[in-house]
Amino acid sequence: MTHPNDRQERFSLIELMIVVAVLGIFAMLAGPCMVEFIDKRRLASQAKTISELLQQARSEAIKHSSDATPKTVTATVSPTGSWFVGLSNTGTTACDNGATPCTINQAGVDVTRLVTATECPGCTITSPTAVATIIYDLRGVVTDGAGGEGAARTITPLSTRGKQLQISVSTIGRITLWTPSASVPGYPSC
Repeated sequence: MTHPNDRQERFSLIELMIVVAVLGIFAMLAGPCMVEFIDKRRLASQAKTISELLQQARSEAIKHSSDATPKTVTATVSPTGSWFVGLSNTGTTACDNGATPCTINQAGVDVTRLVTATECPGCTITSPTAVATIIYDLRGVVTDGAGGEGAARTITPLSTRGKQLQISVSTIGRITLWTPSASVPGYPSC
């Protein structure tokens, strides 16, 4: 026997339509924010990976300073087409990921050290505009390849939505990540 106050509560069709409409509005508002968030995270991840690769180049140069034949480590930045940043410790020649592979000899084994465009779909590198090298000597200092002091370098990855991070390498080898115009939160702006 049912009591008059024991009614089952059910949604009416109108109430269900209102809930679906409200969820649709929330999805429309959240969609662009999520796309923006993912774009920034991919760019930040890519820039961090490149800066870690450059730090490894510097460390490798310092680590091999006591070898019988000290080795410079060259970081190659190839911004065109399917861009990449790669390392080589076979001299001051740029690696091309083809005839001159981007590898570092570690304990007699050639190990590929490469960051490619496939890790950040749609990202590009706007600076430098042509293939460039960053050469670290046995002190971890950027050189010109002939034993002289090199120039500071900047690598600028650009996301698909126009966000930029810049990776600066000073002449003493210090690596800094920053954002122009504060376009990516969490990084200092210039």
